[in-house]
Amino acid sequence: MALISKLHGKGNTLPKGAKRTLGALSQSRSMMTAKELRIGMQMTDGDQAPGLTTIYRSLDLLERMGYIQQVHLNHIGDNEKRYQLVNPGEHHHHLVCKQCNEQIMLKEKDCLISKLETAVEAEYGFKLQSHVLQLFGLCGGCLQNQNPTKYIALSHS
Repeated sequence: MALISKLHGKGNTLPKGAKRTLGALSQSRSMMTAKELRIGMQMTDGDQAPGLTTIYRSLDLLERMGYIQQVHLNHIGDNEKRYQLVNPGEHHHHLVCKQCNEQIMLKEKDCLISKLETAVEAEYGFKLQSHVLQLFGLCGGCLQNQNPTKYIALSHS
């Protein structure tokens, strides 16, 4: 992503731990937790990998700067926040399969709820600063793999 190369340019004040965390996240094809990032960095950097506290602080900083987005997938049951790379000023909406946990990023040019934001501001004088949209259901693969209800035949001897 062009964002990563920009961050490694001259005059960048991003801390080393945040650069490394962002680099690790950019290598992932899916959302990652801080613990998953730590494991990945340990595999590549060994003892030189940043600690979990540094990773959490880096994720917080990168989110405030708009380089990453936090996603909550509470249905998984681990209460871990997940993160994904975004271009500053952008955010993504997701479809999340409740069976296999597949995460599908919606490919919308416009925000799906921008009209709602405008209506809320007009009606209530409330200016939204951010929002999260995650739709939970079953992906196509899980729908195809669902077994029809099985009936158990009882035999009498």
